[in-house]
Amino acid sequence: DFFGCPVANFVAKDDRWSDLGGLRADALERWLPDTNMAHRHRARLAMSPLVTVVLGATVTDLVIVGDRLAGLRVATRIGEREVVADRYVLACGGLETTRLLLVAQAVMLAGSVGNMLLEALPFLIDIGFVTLVAFAVPFAVVIGWAYMTRQPERAPLLVMFVSILLLVVQVMSLLLSYFGMQTSTALVAVTAVFVGMAIRTVLGASIPMAILAGVLVGVGTVAAGLLMLILPTGQAMMAGA
Repeated sequence: DFFGCPVANFVAKDDRWSDLGGLRADALERWLPDTNMAHRHRARLAMSPLVTVVLGATVTDLVIVGDRLAGLRVATRIGEREVVADRYVLACGGLETTRLLLVAQAVMLAGSVGNMLLEALPFLIDIGFVTLVAFAVPFAVVIGWAYMTRQPERAPLLVMFVSILLLVVQVMSLLLSYFGMQTSTALVAVTAVFVGMAIRTVLGASIPMAILAGVLVGVGTVAAGLLMLILPTGQAMMAGA
């Protein structure tokens, strides 16, 4: 008699409606004599050592730790607090229960993405550092060569040429990688050759000096790549291999 409802008899035969064919008219709709359960069970709830009733408290959020529910965030008249229990039952109605679950799902998704970014951050930092050093090598060679030959006014032209060259090389690398071709070494060699040709053309360097400049670019770029071996990410990759 929890709801104060008599025997659950919801069908009453009535031959007067038998000629309606497939339409049923024998189902009854039952209403509770007292729809306010607080009035009906107030005394039992107050005496129960197993139940604590908190009035004026609205669950605003689910506290998610990792992949588990760790508590409920509740707003009361005196402020916000967290409620922790061994088990939780969400009985907030169709709309509010759905809202709480959607918010919890969004929090869990954001947390997983954040954890992935934190795990990948050291790798991204190391790769970015190595890439920066590798890109700086040809710029350092052409600028240094311009100043050593006392032609600093030609350094901006060489810098612009190297910038365009590196852009073209990176586009070529992406296109070749798309087709499954690994050509990193060949592209380093192409960069070294074109830097040597630029130094010979713009600065009037001799062929041996142009070759030396190209070799410096190639060796410096490869050495920059080897920096990965002494960085934490590279050491972790070697240990995993």
